[in-house]
Amino acid sequence: MRIRRVVLGFFRLSIVCMCVIFMVSTVSAANRQSWSSVAPIMPADVNGDNMVAYLGANQSVPLEMLTITGPTSALPDTSSEFTANVTPISATLPITYVWESTWPFHTPVTHVSYQLTDTVVFTWTTMATIVFPEEQQIIAHATNAAGVNVTDTRTIWVGYQQTYRLSLQNLQKDSGGISSRYVITNVGTVIATVAHDFYTDSGTVVASLYDTIVPGYGQVYDLATMMDLPDAYSGYVIVSSDEPISGTVLADSPLAPYAPTLPAIQNPDGDGNYSVQWTYDYATPPVTAYTLQEATSTNFITEVTEYSLNDTSRDFTDKSIGTYYYRVRGTNAYGDGLWSSVQSVIVEHVSPAPIVSSIEPNYGPDNQITWVTINGANFVATPRVMLGSADLSGISLVNSAQLLAAVPAGMANGVYDVRVCNPDDQCGTLPEGYTVTGSAPILTGIVPNQGFNDAPNDVILYGYSLQEGIVVAVGTVLLEDVTWVDSTKVRAVIPAGLAIGNYDVVARNPGSPDTATLAAGYLVLDPAGDDFSTTSDDIWTTPITIRQGDSVMLGANVRRQGGKASLQPQVAFYQGDPEQGGVWLGTALTPPMPSGAGIVDSAFIQWDTTGIEGTAKIYAVVDSDQAITETSEVNNTAWRYITVLSDATDLVPPVITGLLANDGAASTSTPGITITVVADDGGGSGVSSLYLVEREFNSAARQWVAVQNIGWVPFQSSYAMTLTDRGGARYIQAWVADRAGNISEVVYKTRIDYIPDTQTIRAGQVHLYRRDLALGQMLSVTLKTLSGDADLYIWRPDGAQSWVSNDEGTDTDAVSFAAPQAGVYQIEVYGYMTSEYRLYVSAGDLMNAQPAGLFGQNLKLDKPVRSQPIIQPDNEPEGSTAIPVAPIQPISLYRVLLPVVLRGG
Repeated sequence: MRIRRVVLGFFRLSIVCMCVIFMVSTVSAANRQSWSSVAPIMPADVNGDNMVAYLGANQSVPLEMLTITGPTSALPDTSSEFTANVTPISATLPITYVWESTWPFHTPVTHVSYQLTDTVVFTWTTMATIVFPEEQQIIAHATNAAGVNVTDTRTIWVGYQQTYRLSLQNLQKDSGGISSRYVITNVGTVIATVAHDFYTDSGTVVASLYDTIVPGYGQVYDLATMMDLPDAYSGYVIVSSDEPISGTVLADSPLAPYAPTLPAIQNPDGDGNYSVQWTYDYATPPVTAYTLQEATSTNFITEVTEYSLNDTSRDFTDKSIGTYYYRVRGTNAYGDGLWSSVQSVIVEHVSPAPIVSSIEPNYGPDNQITWVTINGANFVATPRVMLGSADLSGISLVNSAQLLAAVPAGMANGVYDVRVCNPDDQCGTLPEGYTVTGSAPILTGIVPNQGFNDAPNDVILYGYSLQEGIVVAVGTVLLEDVTWVDSTKVRAVIPAGLAIGNYDVVARNPGSPDTATLAAGYLVLDPAGDDFSTTSDDIWTTPITIRQGDSVMLGANVRRQGGKASLQPQVAFYQGDPEQGGVWLGTALTPPMPSGAGIVDSAFIQWDTTGIEGTAKIYAVVDSDQAITETSEVNNTAWRYITVLSDATDLVPPVITGLLANDGAASTSTPGITITVVADDGGGSGVSSLYLVEREFNSAARQWVAVQNIGWVPFQSSYAMTLTDRGGARYIQAWVADRAGNISEVVYKTRIDYIPDTQTIRAGQVHLYRRDLALGQMLSVTLKTLSGDADLYIWRPDGAQSWVSNDEGTDTDAVSFAAPQAGVYQIEVYGYMTSEYRLYVSAGDLMNAQPAGLFGQNLKLDKPVRSQPIIQPDNEPEGSTAIPVAPIQPISLYRVLLPVVLRGG
């Protein structure tokens, strides 16, 4: 409707406008000078909406912009046309155009025109005083009655001249003269055939010369040695070539230096670090300094940089990707000498940015200096190291993968990013890598972070400045059996019976009013509900080691508890917080997930890491379309930092070929065990690091929980490991890495039962053990309850049949049978009451006896009997999990020379 009203409002005005335009367009070019007071010209309808502006007869429309179009290169002695275009189209006419050129032999050109465009032709003429190629500028100005001057500049390159006229005057063979040498340089790519014709000032040819010049080389001609020239000569030379050349007259020989010798530039790895070196092979004339020119074109027209040097080399570092051309000449008291030949170097990649993978220790007190070791890659001397915005002192570069630094005293308590910046201003960051502590406790996590309320939950709290005697609560409920391990770890038990919901976890050191809070740190679930969840440890990639530009599989483990039917939750992946504008990476469904306890499956997408350097914060959101009704949705989102490494010469990950705990023993009665790892590296850099994770089954969370990881340690084929203090089946997962940071892809794991002499189980808890049996092999299990009432259950591999001994109180429970099928048998100690017990497990020889009945021995029907295992016997820790970036170590190849020892008679 608005456009229609405009059309009606300006209909009459548009007719007048079209008439005036028609009248102006019929005026001939010869008569336009007489139209100095024409009626105002209406602008064209550039918007297509039939709406134009009427300015009035006495109002001038100023110019707004001028743009020059035309060639960007030209041959000498060839005409080149340039056009100026001005705006707006409603500008008042006439317009005065003034053209200028930086060429000293062009005079300014002025045009007065009734057009919005104007043209000019310029020619660059060959002259003895000019050496092509040349870079020139064309400048155009335009003004009208409004008094506004608009201007534009266009650069044109005049070159590849193939015929030169060089003035050669006052040559005296007996004494030299001021113009006794000239040089012709082949600026083409193939050998040039060159003809020289010498003329007197009157134009008479007195001598001729023919020769060839190789590409990039400047050939010097000493006129005093040319026998065909008169002893006294004044004139000029015309030089013609079938390839592009340049020419110039030099000072009298032998005063200025000859051309240095510039060999090919060596840069076999193609990075931005290389050296340009040359030699000067003459005793005279001497050289007092050198000028090294660098350009991005062979003719040294674009991006030319000059370096004044007193040495015969120049080192370059961190050059950006591209091709660079170099030439060098000497200088002495008599002037500049000849340019050397041109050499080029290709830079295919720049020095990579630093990567920060870890800091040790990762925390320290606020009242004293803490020396730290920063691990990573691509460190160069001497970097800047920061915690947040605070600079660290005492920076020492151990090697490209390790730094030493001092965290100052007096920093405020809190968590800081660790940032390393190389001298080229490239930086790497370890987000939230270091914590400054004080007297108040700091909580960083609780494992597991959720559990059902029908059983007590054994948890581990992590943090800093945790003191012995610390008090911990979930909401307002105090945790039980709080056991201080060290200043970063505390064990405790969350009692059963908490109301469903999400709780803060609060800790307070003894005798201190200061508390630490882990907001919404623990989730209490309904055992009868249906729930899907994921954690930061569940976000994984394949391959584990990612290089910049890789396309990798990005996945997340999804955990299900409860439910009645198979469901497929949707998982969305983001780079950055989706609630804060994170970039969506993709969405995928899990396979159908059945109902039950401890169900885990994965969803994954392809992730293109092009353009990502350093650390990316990746989020996974389960049930992102909210299509499934759950007990809770606060555990549907998790995130972790993933490091993207720079390229490396070794890209082949090592492999683990063997993994044993205590040489393959089924159980241990002591927490100290020996892990044996056999690994091999096919990439050549060598296996250098080891990473182990200990997992135990948590009956309140219904999942395998990582209760310990040793971090990346130097690789050793025999590693002494101490298990956590609660009894039960343990799975030890292992990864190895090589010096280049490549991590083994296949997750190796081994199992061992930890059966201490005595242990405590709380009412409602289940302690789980496992034993591998062959068909017909005897299994005998004895449970001695020392206090309370604990019961014994054993489930066959398919989970369908159980043997139960549930005597009351402290009566001994025992089960013995021959295995009805081969596989993993699951032994469960159930806390009917809070109890202390001892467990004895023995797997004997193969027997011909029939296996025990469906419910085994010592069944008391007056006590509730569990109808299914806590999880299925074939349920094991998931293979894919989050693994931190591995240490990267400098790869040095050394040749070891040993003395030759000759033996003999």
